[in-house]
Amino acid sequence: MNQTQDKRMRTEPEHNRAGFIRWLYGLCACLGFMLPCVNGFAQAVPPTAGMRLWLKVDAGVVSNNGTISQWQDQSGKGVHANQGSVNQQPELVAGGLNGFPTVKFDASKSQCFSLTNVLSGATSGDIFVVLKAKESKPVSNRGLWLFGSADGSYYPTTTGTINDYFASNGQKVTGTPLADITQWNIYNVFSKSGLWESRINGSMQYTTSANTFGSASTSYLGYSNSTNFSGEMAEVLLYDRVLSADERDAVGRYLTGKYALASIVKPEAPTDVAVQVIGGTQVSVLWKGSSANGVTYLLERKLADGSYEAIGNYYQGLSYVDSGLTAGGTYTYRVKAHSYAGDSVYSPEVTITLPATDLTAMPQNGLRLWLRADMQKPGTISQWQDQSGKGVHANQGSVNQQPELVAGGLNGFPTVKFDA
Repeated sequence: MNQTQDKRMRTEPEHNRAGFIRWLYGLCACLGFMLPCVNGFAQAVPPTAGMRLWLKVDAGVVSNNGTISQWQDQSGKGVHANQGSVNQQPELVAGGLNGFPTVKFDASKSQCFSLTNVLSGATSGDIFVVLKAKESKPVSNRGLWLFGSADGSYYPTTTGTINDYFASNGQKVTGTPLADITQWNIYNVFSKSGLWESRINGSMQYTTSANTFGSASTSYLGYSNSTNFSGEMAEVLLYDRVLSADERDAVGRYLTGKYALASIVKPEAPTDVAVQVIGGTQVSVLWKGSSANGVTYLLERKLADGSYEAIGNYYQGLSYVDSGLTAGGTYTYRVKAHSYAGDSVYSPEVTITLPATDLTAMPQNGLRLWLRADMQKPGTISQWQDQSGKGVHANQGSVNQQPELVAGGLNGFPTVKFDA
C-alpha cells in the first residue's frame, strides 16, 4: 500500500466520524442526554438551568455570501446576536475547528455583534467562550466583549495581558496567560458581587473579592471601548448564575470533546507522592505533576480499611495540608490529575500512621496570608493567590515588573524569582 492510499483510507473514516460526532452532539444537546465515553472519558452536555445565551457554530448561523448577519441564540431566550451593517458582519469559516465552522472577527473591519438585555434582572453571570486570538501582542488592544456596566474588555492588550470587565463595574487586569491565546482555548469568567474569577482551560487565571456585579442593556460580542476583536470563536454559553465546580467542569468537557481542542490534553499521573507529619492531627501531602495549563488534581484519603473520600477536588497546587485527623490514626492517600480532556490513573497509594500523642499542629487560626509557589503555573506572575481563605492576593499589573516562577527551584518545588 502506498502512502497516498494509506492517507486516503485514514482520512475518509476520520471525516465520516467527525460528521457523525457533529450530528450526535446536536441531537444529544437538544434532548439533554449525556454523551457516551470518548477515549474512556465521559463527555457531558452543558447545564441549561439559568442559561441566558447559547451561540454555537453548528446551529442558527444566518449568513449571506460568507458573512453573518445573525447568530441565533439556542438557549430558548431569543437573544440573538445581530449585525445589520454588511461591512461589519463577521465571517463564516468552513471546517475551521474539528470539522465545525468558526466565526471570524477582523478588527480592521470593525466586525462584531450586538445583543439586547442579555443579563437583564440578573445578579450574577458565568460565561464560556471557545476562541483564539489572531495575535498575542497586537498593535492595539483587541476588544472582546461588553457585558458589564463599564467598558474595556481586551483579549489581549498590546502587552499580551487579558483585561476584562465581564458583568462588572470595574476592570480586572488578569495578567499574561500561560496558555497560547493564538491557539484554541476555553475562556471562562464568572461575576457576582464580592467575587470575580477567570479561568483558561479550567486553570485559574485571576480572582478578586473586589467586585460589584453590573450589566449592560446593550451588549457586544467582538467589541469593547472603541476596539474590536481579531480572531475566531466557535461557541458562547452565558448563564445568569455562578455554576458549581462540577457544572463548570461539565461545560469544559463538553466543549473539549466537541471541538477536540489540542491545547487541552489528558494529563499523566502524579508521581513522587509523599506524606509528612506536621502535627499529631495534621499532615502535608506532596506530589509532582504537570505544569500544563488546565491541569488540576483530585486528592483522596481513607482511614485504615475504610473507603476513599475526596478531600481536594479541582485542586491546582502540588501540596495539600490535611488537618483535623485523629492522633494515632492510619491514613492512606492517592492523587490523580484531571483536565477537560480526561483523568489520569491514580498515583500509587501512600500510607502514614500519625503519632499517638497530639503534637502541636501548624496554626491556621489567625492566618491572614499564605502564598505558596506550588500553587502557581510557569511564567511571569501577575497574581500570587492567597491560600489563607482571606483573599488577600499579591498582584502585579505591570508585565515588566512581574516576578518569575522557577520550576524545581527548591526540593523539587517551584520558587518565585525577583529581579531588582
